[in-house]
Amino acid sequence: MNMWRWLRGFLRNCGLRYSVVVLWIVLNAVVFTSTYRHWKYAPKYYYVHQILGPTLCISRGTAAVLNLNCGLVLLPMCRVLVSLMRFSRISRRSFRMLLDHCKGFHMLCGLTIVLASVIHFIGHLFNAANFSIHFNPYYVDVNGASYKGQDPLYIVAGSVPGITGLVLMLVLCTMATTSLYVVRTNNYDLFWYTHRFYLVFYFFLMVHAVRGVLKEQINLSRHSPGCDKENLNLSIPWPEPEHWDTQETVCEEPPVFGTVGCSSWMWVGLPLLVYLVDLTYRRCKQGHCTRILNVTEHPGDVLEIRVWKKGFKAKPGQFILVQCPAISSFEWHPFTVSMCPTSQCESFTIHIHAVGDWSGRLQQYLTGSEGWKYVLPPLASSKEDLDKRLVIEGPYGSPSGDILKYRVNVLIAGGIGVTPFTAFLHHLYSNEKLHLQNIERIYFIWMCKDLRSFKWFTQLLCRLYQKLWSLNRPDLLCIRLHVTAPVPGSQLKMFVKQYPLLEKRLYIGRRPDWPLTLMEICSSHKGTDIGVFCCGPKGLATNVEEECSRIWHKNANLFCHHESF
Repeated sequence: MNMWRWLRGFLRNCGLRYSVVVLWIVLNAVVFTSTYRHWKYAPKYYYVHQILGPTLCISRGTAAVLNLNCGLVLLPMCRVLVSLMRFSRISRRSFRMLLDHCKGFHMLCGLTIVLASVIHFIGHLFNAANFSIHFNPYYVDVNGASYKGQDPLYIVAGSVPGITGLVLMLVLCTMATTSLYVVRTNNYDLFWYTHRFYLVFYFFLMVHAVRGVLKEQINLSRHSPGCDKENLNLSIPWPEPEHWDTQETVCEEPPVFGTVGCSSWMWVGLPLLVYLVDLTYRRCKQGHCTRILNVTEHPGDVLEIRVWKKGFKAKPGQFILVQCPAISSFEWHPFTVSMCPTSQCESFTIHIHAVGDWSGRLQQYLTGSEGWKYVLPPLASSKEDLDKRLVIEGPYGSPSGDILKYRVNVLIAGGIGVTPFTAFLHHLYSNEKLHLQNIERIYFIWMCKDLRSFKWFTQLLCRLYQKLWSLNRPDLLCIRLHVTAPVPGSQLKMFVKQYPLLEKRLYIGRRPDWPLTLMEICSSHKGTDIGVFCCGPKGLATNVEEECSRIWHKNANLFCHHESF
């Protein structure tokens, strides 16, 4: 029974996602197998297969898988397209939960590209060696080598596919190495800049097979492959496949060979065009005037930046991409809108935790603080200079955008991951016409290492709680603030004195017991679909998703939406 409950929860939260992964695996297997069999059994490749054997089929099969994933890897990065799909009227809950994992699918395709490229590269190294060893002296045009015994390295370095292949492997290894989690978290700038090499990668991919060394026979109607093998007494190093079924053998002239054409554009062309159109549209939308209205420093190196941008509109849970030209004209970093513009206030805010190179330089640039490694120009006072400080792109949808679609919502935040939920809480506080009858209960669970971190949004929590009391809905919002580290007594007393409404909602030195917490919520809302939204460190998001899949309680279904950083 417990196994059935776990399976039911797993299928509810992860079923469609893993179904897509299985479909993707099957698609890759079909592409590899069909390409392998085509190059092994097609009559036009008979003579080149005689020389190269199984490594020919392996290298071509992995090339097809490589091309397929080079196209698919671009689609999750089409931010405008994904946002349109997320907010379309026909978008269902399960489909939106699938879109939450676009980044994961991008990484899965990227890993497959690396593996397929390595196998493809090794296969062609063996092909170069076979061209040298098994040189065909009767039909010289089919050879990739100039003579028997030619150094395989010269075969590779003397061809366009060989040179471009080496460049592609160098670029791909650089991008893959800097994409590792350890490198990405410790030096995001390095990851970001090396990922711009994708332009170089796709250019060389398109020209990789130009003037290739693999040949195909083009006069099959006048020369049946292998019709004269007995007269030539040519030793074949590989077992000969039953490549075609024919009752008539034609041998009117010697075989004529032509170069195998480039097919990468057939796989990559359309996805690359979609991505470039998406990117162009995003760049065109950046041109609107942006002005920084205020910068506030909070405890824990957190910046609150209030920004005004002409025509900017956002919904709670959406994020934007931010560029600071004074720091870098190429780097874009994602940040959630922590307060959305309204009809009364057209400005919006973002909160940035200054923990990396770029965010640290941004903090120094905006506040003039000392101690940072990079020294930037002093703050400018003119309006024109203020307008140039930040470039905003977006907004785009995120998993937190479904909060208003559930009657019961569980908002789980770790540290600065609270920003998607504060936008929603701001929306509740500032929207006078909000129909609260559509929302039954909101559980807000926020975890921080330092008690002072709660001061980022404690005033908002207190004001919202007072407003709900005035609307006779004090039970709508349940607040739980967890401090995971010990707190000095004097600091705790000062916090409680300043925010008395939060005293009974403060838990010191302990994390939430997720099985118990989620089970209690399910018990209080039987027969209800409950939306669980989590934003924070990867470990937190993984634990919450596992518990949502494991827990089952009398038709109270937990739907987990999470994003990690």
